[in-house]
Amino acid sequence: MKKSGVIYTHNLKKIKPLSERKTSPAWGIKVVFLLIMIAFFWSKQTRIAGSRLAEFVISNTPTPSPTATATPTPTPTPVILPSRLIIDKLGIEAEIEYVGADENGKMGVPSNWDNVAWYRAGPVPGQMGNMVIAGHYDTNRGKPAVFYHLESLEPGDIIRISKVDGSLLSYQVTSREIFPLREVPVDYIFGSKDTSQLILITCNGYFNRGIKSYSHRIAVFAELL
Repeated sequence: MKKSGVIYTHNLKKIKPLSERKTSPAWGIKVVFLLIMIAFFWSKQTRIAGSRLAEFVISNTPTPSPTATATPTPTPTPVILPSRLIIDKLGIEAEIEYVGADENGKMGVPSNWDNVAWYRAGPVPGQMGNMVIAGHYDTNRGKPAVFYHLESLEPGDIIRISKVDGSLLSYQVTSREIFPLREVPVDYIFGSKDTSQLILITCNGYFNRGIKSYSHRIAVFAELL
């Protein structure tokens, strides 16, 4: 039932109009507390989200690869071959031919009586080891060839090698040895050494017509100065 703008209901207290109601202080505190809690949780979630975003950004940032440094390729030392053999004491200035081993495994000989032959499988002038040069003792007519007077060399004498670039290397004679033909120490003459040595070799002794060769070989040893 309605009277004078006031609503009455059965067994209920009179309800005041909204404009006449008073707000309870406890309710206001609850509202403020609720707002603070909402703000706190919102801030925490924002920080967590931001932290996760930062972790994602960091973990997905590619690690820079180190720049490879190129290793310089060493420049090979040029090999300068021998050109001429010069022995002033014997009046020799001979062209050097390059030879290997023949069909019998022996060192080849020069094609010209006045030339000498360098065993090209050995070291070049100036390198460590034995550089072996051979020359004829005489011609097929019995006339003196390039190394006819080789046995005249003595310790202290100088032998020079001219290379294809025009440079000169000097060797000093240290010794002279004679070996029977069948007892020539091949390993001793052609073996490697820890010094740069020049060995000149030719025939010596008497001529054996049965085998068409001389009975001995003479070797002159000289070391690089």
